[in-house]
Amino acid sequence: MINDQRYVEFKENGKTIGMLTFSLCNDPDPYLNNLDHKYMEHDINGKILVLENFIGVRFSSKFVKIMEDFFYSKFPQIEKTMWRRLGYPKDRIFTYKRRSIYAIQH
Repeated sequence: MINDQRYVEFKENGKTIGMLTFSLCNDPDPYLNNLDHKYMEHDINGKILVLENFIGVRFSSKFVKIMEDFFYSKFPQIEKTMWRRLGYPKDRIFTYKRRSIYAIQH
């Protein structure tokens, strides 16, 4: 994922606040259900951004704004963002629609 530039490090005041891997696609199910994190090709022109792995202090609204600005400027075709939250309290899939200020829990 590093070789095809699907790894992003976000910084604030020179300090890393989050790192993530992502894929662009039009069918998010294979990516959201890739629990073994096996490498999968992606569609650079896809309209759905799937966040695959996140490492950071917290997934705060401030971080979401920084991430949104980055991805929407680099990939203007994105219509929504999806991710799977594993573990506590339960396994869930979230959808974040472009220009929306809320996440929809599935």
